[in-house]
Amino acid sequence: MTPRFLAADLDGRLIVLDLRRARVVLFDRRSADVWRAAEGLTAEEITALVRAPSPVVDAALTELATAELVTATDGRWSRVMVRWV
Repeated sequence: MTPRFLAADLDGRLIVLDLRRARVVLFDRRSADVWRAAEGLTAEEITALVRAPSPVVDAALTELATAELVTATDGRWSRVMVRWV
């Protein structure tokens, strides 16, 4: 099965190739940290883990959700599977 997303770490930033949409998305270090932390945690838990202001984490989660790289279920955020290259 071909993955939808290919990802790479670029000096702490997250670069993602969305194969379905044929586009590349580059996330800054803060958004990359938020994405890495999204393992079944609430936004508040992610905020504490990455030590960032709540509005910054909320904006990162919104950006990541728009790119379909995270999903929320019952207030808990999870990242989607990617293939690392």
